[in-house]
Amino acid sequence: MRGALISLQQTRAVKRRRERLGRENWLHIGSPQAGPKVAAILSVVENCRRLKISLRDYLASILCGIADLPIRCLPDLTPSAWVAQRS
Repeated sequence: MRGALISLQQTRAVKRRRERLGRENWLHIGSPQAGPKVAAILSVVENCRRLKISLRDYLASILCGIADLPIRCLPDLTPSAWVAQRS
């Protein structure tokens, strides 16, 4: 029982260390202009993860024709709209 408790405490410590390191890494994104771009990319990644869709499949489907689309069609390219269209 004692070994399991130590293992659990070590696992929690490792998780806290990773979270702290992640926060420190994201403090230095390069430039003030990069912040909104990184946030936009991460929001797409997290939306795909939340919807349980493959980021690779989503991006492959979206990026091949995005240059030819008018701006008014961009809401149709969000991960949730993409899932709805494929259902």
